[in-house]
Amino acid sequence: AGIEAPSLGLPVIMSVVLLSSSFPMHWAETAVEKGNVARLKLGLAITFALGVAFLALQLGIEYPHALDEFTPRSNSYGSLFFVITGLHGAHVAVGLAMNAWNQARAWGGHYDEGNFLHVQTGAMYWHFVDVVWIFVFLSLYLGPNL
Repeated sequence: AGIEAPSLGLPVIMSVVLLSSSFPMHWAETAVEKGNVARLKLGLAITFALGVAFLALQLGIEYPHALDEFTPRSNSYGSLFFVITGLHGAHVAVGLAMNAWNQARAWGGHYDEGNFLHVQTGAMYWHFVDVVWIFVFLSLYLGPNL
């Protein structure tokens, strides 16, 4: 039986949610470099909310729908789909944990214009996870639908 790739509707929404999260992360990072901790907190919080929304869409809507169509054992696409998106989702979860840590430290007064290395590290990780998503989207969603 032929198994089709998921439609592009939800993956496009997920992509917009995740990729847009890089903007408040960058905003937060540039804010702390200038000593604006209030903007750091807000940027991290917005980024966190968008990351949680991405995982909620993936786990709450995409996976149940995908499992109606195929499983990790259906064929090679099913295996690759769940392994790659699952690993990416795990990396998003790690990024959310880093973000939560940075938020706790920001609220605790640990960051200022001279001390923000952990924020930079978290931002680099988050942007990397976003860039990886572009390749996941192109290979698992767009490619099979061409």
